[in-house]
Amino acid sequence: YSIQEVDGAKLSIAKETNVINSLKGRVSGVHINSSSGGPAGSVFVAIRGNSSLAGNNQPLFVVDGIPINNDNLNQATLGGDGIKDINPDDIESVSVLKGPNAAALYGSRGANGVILITTKKGTKKGLGVTLNSNVTVETPNSIPTFQNTWAMGYDDDFSAWGTVTVNG
Repeated sequence: YSIQEVDGAKLSIAKETNVINSLKGRVSGVHINSSSGGPAGSVFVAIRGNSSLAGNNQPLFVVDGIPINNDNLNQATLGGDGIKDINPDDIESVSVLKGPNAAALYGSRGANGVILITTKKGTKKGLGVTLNSNVTVETPNSIPTFQNTWAMGYDDDFSAWGTVTVNG
C-alpha cells in the first residue's frame, strides 16, 4: 500500500470546476476522468484500476474525518457528485490512500481506496479579506434538430395513422 499527499496550494493554482480534476497528473496510480457536464458535471475516479465488477469503483472521500457520499451513478437527477461542492481554496492538503491495507480504517467502504481532504483552520491574525473569482462561459457546439412532424397517436397506437412514407 502507499499514501501520497498533495498540498492544497497546488490545487488552487489552475481553477477547475471540480477540485478532484486538479489531482490529474499529481498522484500516481489514480485515474481521473471528468464528464462534459459543465459545472454540475461529475468526475470518475479509480485508484489502481477497477476493482469491482458491479461498476462502483469510486474511492471513499473523507473530509475532515467525515465520509462524503460521492455517488454519481444518478448524476442526471442529483446534479453531479458530492465532492464538487468543496472550494479548492479551503483545502489544506489531500492524501490518497491506495490499496485496501492503507484504507483498512474505513472498512469495506474504503476497499477502492480513500481520498482524505483536510480543510484549512481559522487563525487569529486580525482582519483580512481575500477575494478570489472564477468565471466559466459555455455555448453549445451545435443545437440539435427536433422531430416535430410525426406523433405517436392515441395510446401509442400507430395503426390509426396507416402507412407513413418519408421521402429521403
